Amino acid sequence: MLAIHGLNDGTGSSDFLIVPRLIASDATPPVWPELQLGAVVTSANSPVDLINAGDGSGRLFIVERGGRIRIWDGRVQRTFLDIRSRVNTNDSGGDERGLLGLAFPPDYATSGHFYVNYISSTTSPRGATVVSRFSVNRANPNDALEDSEEVILTISQPEPNHNGGQIHFGPDGYLYIGLGDGGGAGDVHGSIGNGQATNTFLGKMLRIDVEGTPDPGSNYAIPSDNPFLLDPEVPDEIWSFGLRNPWRWSFDRKTGDMYIADVGQYEWEEVNFIPASSTGGENFQWRRIEGFNTFNSGTRLTKGTSTDPVFEYDHNAGSSITGGYVYRGSRFPRMEGIYFFGDYNSGRIWGIQQDPAGNWLNREFLDTSLRISAFGEDEQGELYVASLFTGDIHRLGDTRGASYLRITDASFTPQGSAQVTFGTESGKRYQLQWSNDLRDWINLGTPRTATGFELELTGILPPLNLPEAAYFRVLELAN
Repeated sequence: MLAIHGLNDGTGSSDFLIVPRLIASDATPPVWPELQLGAVVTSANSPVDLINAGDGSGRLFIVERGGRIRIWDGRVQRTFLDIRSRVNTNDSGGDERGLLGLAFPPDYATSGHFYVNYISSTTSPRGATVVSRFSVNRANPNDALEDSEEVILTISQPEPNHNGGQIHFGPDGYLYIGLGDGGGAGDVHGSIGNGQATNTFLGKMLRIDVEGTPDPGSNYAIPSDNPFLLDPEVPDEIWSFGLRNPWRWSFDRKTGDMYIADVGQYEWEEVNFIPASSTGGENFQWRRIEGFNTFNSGTRLTKGTSTDPVFEYDHNAGSSITGGYVYRGSRFPRMEGIYFFGDYNSGRIWGIQQDPAGNWLNREFLDTSLRISAFGEDEQGELYVASLFTGDIHRLGDTRGASYLRITDASFTPQGSAQVTFGTESGKRYQLQWSNDLRDWINLGTPRTATGFELELTGILPPLNLPEAAYFRVLELAN
């Protein structure tokens, strides 16, 4: 009778050893994935934001620039909110107005209200930024009540572009609002531009409390630790200065760190990093500095701490950065901890991460045909990317899944047949082998190429020369 000897503690079996040839570099940080643009999972009309509610429903909320929010539950879409009659949008060149942002408070599952950021067609003058609260229909969680709007904040906009628009609740429970410099090339409004002006919200990141008791005469409260509370020249709402157009930005859901992708002017796009330990007050230096480079040397930095970006790229690689997210999902371990972002005009997608010494490293992953308008993450931390003109929304992934080099199923028979299912890297070839002495290995069956994240290999030992004992392994072959 054939005796089968175990070689490892793989899930479902202890009788196989998987020996990869080409993963030695994985032992030296940082690890980089082979990023893959997945198939289209759904489509929408000019999607500009992809948000989950954090309520355990698994739904993805798709913000359409024209004024609708659509729900995708993984199978079908339905309309959640329709305020197209209130939203100012224009498809002419350079016009960036519309419904631009959506945020759910941490207790959305019980409170049933949420916040949006849009450019209004009903304010006087038209075209102001409006941040409002809406409530969901208690009888139908997929239906928001259009007549429940409570306006929280209105900010006049001098131009139809550089509106910012992204809003998020931070790990502290406060609402952060990213605002551009008001538009017009070179931040031309005022003597030093809006990015450095102390009398405007434009070109700033705001931080307000919309979930607590409002301050007297206000629709919100000012957090007691906002950085400029003791400065009479600066509005209390301001968290940081010196932004040109923070179109898409996000928090790392695991660490609380903030990543701001700031759209550049003529030459440079940049990513700014704010650690979770920050007490605010950063000045990202626009319009004096673009990326790491001087743009307007005559502009003085007015307030806050001068803060350089952690990454820049020039306009040979792209000319309108779209911020993304740090991957915190579970399906693709090599993507863990990497901040993914792209460029609207070039369609390229990059990632940045820190090495153990704290140095920022970057890699360009993909050169696509997408007009990248937004990234998004679902409740599980998996990432998506949206293309504005086609409306297509794709998943992002890696060639290796979470089960890479793990046994997921296996079986043997005393007659010498073996079957093993294991985690693979898509596109790699694998060979089942056997040995009776752990020194000489013989191929069993034919090699197969993985087309997904799992593969099954089978083989039968020679029946006329069945050994008394056998070991099995799977070899990942060189390309």
